[in-house]
Amino acid sequence: MSGLPSSTERDATTVEGFDRQLLERIKQISVHDPLRRKKAFVFFLESVLMNELGGSPGIQYDVSRLAEEAASRMHADAELASQVEDAGGLLLELAGVVAV
Repeated sequence: MSGLPSSTERDATTVEGFDRQLLERIKQISVHDPLRRKKAFVFFLESVLMNELGGSPGIQYDVSRLAEEAASRMHADAELASQVEDAGGLLLELAGVVAV
């Protein structure tokens, strides 16, 4: 058993702040970036991993690399690629970025 609190044990302000931080990162993606949907999905994966691992700054690089690798593999899978694109588009919409 890890010393990390479960998702249900975390208070709402932490989760809300975490979501705001994710949306702010997504807003920074240029609307002209052809990979913006994938980048939004990678940011989402990073946020989930950081949340589950406790957000330790010492592991941030590895989490970013892991999220990028996972997203790339998911995007390479014919069955998952459209779902990754849809999820990225939804994240962009939630952040108020044009998803085109």
